[in-house]
Amino acid sequence: MNNCIDCKTEISTKRTYCTDCKILRRRARDLVKYYKSKTPCSTCGTLKKTNAKTCQTCRIVETRHKLENMTLNEMVNRRTNNRTSVTNRYTDIRMMARNSNIALGSSCMRCGYSLHVEIAHIKAISEFDGETLIKTINHPSNLLILCRNCHHEFDAKLIDLSDIMGRAGTAPALPKL
Repeated sequence: MNNCIDCKTEISTKRTYCTDCKILRRRARDLVKYYKSKTPCSTCGTLKKTNAKTCQTCRIVETRHKLENMTLNEMVNRRTNNRTSVTNRYTDIRMMARNSNIALGSSCMRCGYSLHVEIAHIKAISEFDGETLIKTINHPSNLLILCRNCHHEFDAKLIDLSDIMGRAGTAPALPKL
């Protein structure tokens, strides 16, 4: 009979640690490996595990900033040059509008429907000059939150901006374009 080195309980085998202590030691060893492999992010200083210079959060912020400062022509050319199947040349711009403006609200500005809403551009993307920055196109003052039906009616010019803003209560400042 042997005793566990850590907890001094009797163990029947010739091992040096009981099962519980062995598991605890393995976990502690894994944690040491985990924290030794982390290095600080060069931008914010938080610990990151990869060999990249910056953490994932900082990379996302840098990428978003880079894309927002591209012009409409640069974004369209980037999409057509990098993709084999192009569904729509403005897809990336619309995706950025959806991702960056979730804080605008979660219900239709016209009817109040909240189960499925979409981001609509007041001034259509195609109406902007090619040298316009993406951050201008996707500025909150150029965006509306509408349900699918109201979005379709707005795009088909069946309703106008005053119909939407009259029901929303307060109108955002229209973009100076």
